[in-house]
Amino acid sequence: MRDRINISKTQKMNKKVTIITFLCISITLLFFSVIFSLVNMGNNKIIYGVKIEGIEVSNLTRRRS
Repeated sequence: MRDRINISKTQKMNKKVTIITFLCISITLLFFSVIFSLVNMGNNKIIYGVKIEGIEVSNLTRRRS
């Protein structure tokens, strides 16, 4: 009976650790995504490797109309 209780507690603990780890990783990724977007918010250049209908538009600036 004690073995079942210990196994059950271990399984619950493993689930908690897994959930906490997943949440920590998710929050960290969200944090870095927000920082990246804030740093690049004022950047008007198009990133390298972008083509529109076969025309290379890398390092050009966006023109707002």
